[in-house]
Amino acid sequence: MNKQIYLALALILSTCFGLVGCYRDCPDDGGDPNKEDTIPMGEYTPIYELDADGNLKHLPIPFVDFMAGELPLRKWEAAHGAMLQKEVVADFKGQQVKNYVFNTQDKSGKQPLRIYLVGDAGKGRLQISTLLIDKKLVYNEQGEIRQEFDMMTINDGFAAMDDSSSKTPMYRKGNLIVGVSQSKDQAGYAQLSFLPMPGSVPTGYFDKSLKDFPFASKKAEDTSLDEIRKYEAALGLRQEKAQSDPKRANFITKDKKKGNFDLVAYYPQGYTSKGETYKPGILALSYALTLDMVENNAEVAEWFVSNGFSKPQKSDISDNTFTSENDYYTLLIMEGGNGVAFSFSAKEEAPTPDPAEDTSIFPSYNFKEKFNPADVPTPGTPAGSIYTSEMAKGENVTYNAPEKGDDGKIDYGMTNLQVLIKDPFKDKTAAINGYYYYAAYEATEATMHVYDNGGLAINHAKQFKTGIDKELKAALEKGGYQYTGTEKRTSGSEYWFYYNAEHNVSLHVYKMKDSSFLIANFWPGDDYKPQAGNQIRLNTRYIRR
Repeated sequence: MNKQIYLALALILSTCFGLVGCYRDCPDDGGDPNKEDTIPMGEYTPIYELDADGNLKHLPIPFVDFMAGELPLRKWEAAHGAMLQKEVVADFKGQQVKNYVFNTQDKSGKQPLRIYLVGDAGKGRLQISTLLIDKKLVYNEQGEIRQEFDMMTINDGFAAMDDSSSKTPMYRKGNLIVGVSQSKDQAGYAQLSFLPMPGSVPTGYFDKSLKDFPFASKKAEDTSLDEIRKYEAALGLRQEKAQSDPKRANFITKDKKKGNFDLVAYYPQGYTSKGETYKPGILALSYALTLDMVENNAEVAEWFVSNGFSKPQKSDISDNTFTSENDYYTLLIMEGGNGVAFSFSAKEEAPTPDPAEDTSIFPSYNFKEKFNPADVPTPGTPAGSIYTSEMAKGENVTYNAPEKGDDGKIDYGMTNLQVLIKDPFKDKTAAINGYYYYAAYEATEATMHVYDNGGLAINHAKQFKTGIDKELKAALEKGGYQYTGTEKRTSGSEYWFYYNAEHNVSLHVYKMKDSSFLIANFWPGDDYKPQAGNQIRLNTRYIRR
């Protein structure tokens, strides 16, 4: 929006002196004694300060919480010792707004009034904040902005929005805009009008406690419109809006102050319109959010998670789009008119990979043999049998010697032999692109090269999200492992259990809370072998990070 439009809007909304009259002639009505909220009055506290030369030290800023309404505004003004002089409801472009005029009790007369506009006849949010201040602090005798005032705003972190006018400039700091002008109704005063950047304040009301996302807890192709209608009816926040297409269902909010979505449109089986075919999905519109809230508000992120979706992340499409997902939908979040648009796209079922195309590699299971290279740690020591056989395979083989632990002592249990795929083309098609031979946790210098347990290197480039993703599961089955169960810990970590009957080896794949990586450890034994009457439990001994 053009700077002059901003200023015009600020002046139209805030210059309501015709309604409230001149501050010198208006008696103090003392407010409404019948109000339930008794607000204690504080001592007069100026919001401006002058330096030794009589110039403003900082930009005086009134109450500018544009997410708040009348009561916080009154409390702020009372805390500064200001008295409510007038409150008037007026019609502005078909909307009822309420104008509040506060007498600051400034005996010097330099900053006598602060004026506010609150939407919905005083029941809504603050829209504009304006203050009157001695014109000499802002303008010179030629009616132009004083250089001292301009530099002061810049030093306070505000940037000029338009250099074309020296008489009615506008400045911006983050999402806060201030327009400067000479008061037409109050001679000798300048007006500073503060308003939020368009799109930075939602027009609706966000409630983080609601679990009101559209129905997205199962595959789109398995979802019926009847099931959606039952969900929406139980939720009770939205009502269906009739429309002719039997493949779609639209729901609109019942109360604009309740619920985080104003419109939800479902098309679980897809649809065709004007020759265009649309895949299954959901569209939604929210006036309770802004893109800034999606990006930076922790409560909004919690709301996503409590509704079964991941925290929003910036997308690769643009800086003004964000993504999220659950098991069944990917979500694109973008600007939508005066609100935020949500586009839920049904995830397509990934085809089961051909095991023949997978190039995963697996270790040997000759536990208790040695994996050290020659001369480690004693010169003249021959290489262990495992090291010799792995070197013959032609992959990248790395020996990792033990290191000192946090206590300053050498941790021999850290000793390992790492094997990773060497060919980059083979690495690209491998779900498991390497493995590790580990010493026992309690290994000593004498036993640090004895193969006790191991780990599989799960290809991070594949971006597996669970231990039972089809491709990863197929690769493990190719290596002789069968999936036997899962467990989720109170810490948020998840574990997927596997058992290799041929070698009597147990393995778990796990993902720590808030981590995007999968880790796999294995060891000899039947801990994860299915047995009648026995529930498989996590073996916490074998968890390496």
